[in-house]
Amino acid sequence: MALRKTKSVRKTKPGARKQLHLKQTNSKQPDAKQRILSLCRELESEFVTMRRELHKIPEPSFGEHKTAKKVSEYLKAAGIRHKCGVGGTGIVGIVGSGPGPVVALRSDMDALNLEERTGLAFASCNKGFMHACGHDSHMAIV
Repeated sequence: MALRKTKSVRKTKPGARKQLHLKQTNSKQPDAKQRILSLCRELESEFVTMRRELHKIPEPSFGEHKTAKKVSEYLKAAGIRHKCGVGGTGIVGIVGSGPGPVVALRSDMDALNLEERTGLAFASCNKGFMHACGHDSHMAIV
């Protein structure tokens, strides 16, 4: 079974955003869930490496200069067009083009003002800051 977008649209409440519906179709292609899981398995070690590299360089909010540079390098290596310096240290990646619906994925990049004492090989190299809230993982996944 594969999923395809249909033109049917339904509002859940007055003023609520429209929801797109997916219908199952008979197809010999793997369904969307299986394709996504397969791709995630293929890229798992790359995601882990990215997350650990980002974990080493935590920076405070609006001071994520090394982090932004590293994220920009990942996007460039993946062939993803992007703009740096948005709102200071933010980055906007652009995938696809043309009219139609748009999907936005967002990730915070800042770290917490905490001293890391994990002893991990990929522990923070920035004294007094740590990715203890998952932003390193969010950046790697997005």
